[in-house]
Amino acid sequence: MTEITSKQLHEQTALMLDRAKGGQRMKIIRNGSPAAWLIPAEEEIDPSWDEIMAEVRKVRAKGGPTRPNPILAERKKRHYATRIR
Repeated sequence: MTEITSKQLHEQTALMLDRAKGGQRMKIIRNGSPAAWLIPAEEEIDPSWDEIMAEVRKVRAKGGPTRPNPILAERKKRHYATRIR
């Protein structure tokens, strides 16, 4: 991974974009601190929805106890809004 300054990015935008298109990842430094990433467009930034939900599905499939919903518990206690008893 390469670190470049925001000034380098400003002055050499086309070159940096070509490098990113070629597969290079760059961390952009601004005022001495990391400010952003420049990565190839084909590279996924976030995990897919299936990857995000895999753990949730695994826990749900096991069954077992679940945590009570504190908002519904309070509504039941006060017989508030939903009239759930």
